[in-house]
Amino acid sequence: MTSTIKERLPTPALAILGVTLFYRVATSMGPLAILLTLTEKLSLSIASLALTGWTLAGALSQPLWISVANRAGLQRTLLALGSVSFASHAGIGVVDGALAAVVLSTVAGASLPPVTAQARALLAHMLDGSRLRAAFDAEAALASSAFVIAPLIVAVSSLAGKVGPTVGCAILLGAVSLAFGFVGRGIERGSKENSELSKREDDARMGWRTLALIFSGTTAYGMLACVEVATVARVDDRTGTALVLSAWAATSFVGGLCFSRLKNADRLRFALLPVPVAACALMAAFTTSNLGLFSLVLVLSGFAVAPTTALLTLEIARVTPAFHQGKAFGWLQAGSWLGSAAATVVAGSTATRSLSFVLLFAALLAALSVVAIVSCRWRGSGAGEAQGADAARKQ
Repeated sequence: MTSTIKERLPTPALAILGVTLFYRVATSMGPLAILLTLTEKLSLSIASLALTGWTLAGALSQPLWISVANRAGLQRTLLALGSVSFASHAGIGVVDGALAAVVLSTVAGASLPPVTAQARALLAHMLDGSRLRAAFDAEAALASSAFVIAPLIVAVSSLAGKVGPTVGCAILLGAVSLAFGFVGRGIERGSKENSELSKREDDARMGWRTLALIFSGTTAYGMLACVEVATVARVDDRTGTALVLSAWAATSFVGGLCFSRLKNADRLRFALLPVPVAACALMAAFTTSNLGLFSLVLVLSGFAVAPTTALLTLEIARVTPAFHQGKAFGWLQAGSWLGSAAATVVAGSTATRSLSFVLLFAALLAALSVVAIVSCRWRGSGAGEAQGADAARKQ
């Protein structure tokens, strides 16, 4: 049985999803804007170093800002971070020295507001059952669309000059911070009990299932990064690479939207988990011949990306108590960025020597992600007791 997203989700949830789309676009613009701007002004090595600082600082700061938001309030935290993020991203295109560019890029990454993590926690608080599944499916689908939208905005903003991409990213991040602070304010008032619990339970450790799922997210996003690097190396043409990766993202978007319309599709979600493993292994067989089949396998496998990403998010919401959900989603965001960055380094350094190794490594990462998700799902029913109590309270 199917229904539209608008019919199944309340207006505040739709507003949160809309804001997260723009945040995803902004954080997808950031790396590309930094690389283009600093490579042209300084050098590729300085740009790469600045991007490394941006990524590491952005990943590691997400759980910290979640804790700060629980204490100081979501709106005040986002206003402060949005101001710093706007100024630092805009400044990247203005500074001339290498050291200043690297430091400012690191500050820009560290000041990224925890919109994705906080949005997931708010959705988990607001919704339950099939509505939460629909929200996370839609969120994963929108994340795929951001992969296509961000380069287009960077290309258009480049017409404004050298500082266009970084200033465009800065404006979008500032606007998103203000918008999410406004959207989340009313929901935050309804989540005070979770905030109080968070203050009292801050020293408590997350359960092993939550930690395993965060690890699963790290390996899953590492797999996606390896596939992107392998596609760039295999296609060896800018236009062709852009078209193939855009088609891959588009099928992921379609997959997420399709699942968001289904009310009971848990078994089908789990059935899709092995698809990335099989796709990476199959693409490894076409690294030297039959580019058409390589591209076809990649594009078709995209249909499973958003639904499996949404499943991972759903499982974290299921096994994690309410007072730890914000922190858990913050670490999931951090793990996804760190996993993607580490896998990109490994894949980039080995792709020229053995493209098959890169894809088999991606298959291994995908398999590890599947094992973590399945083990958390089926190792006893006690994992969801805390979340079950929270769901009962919502009803």
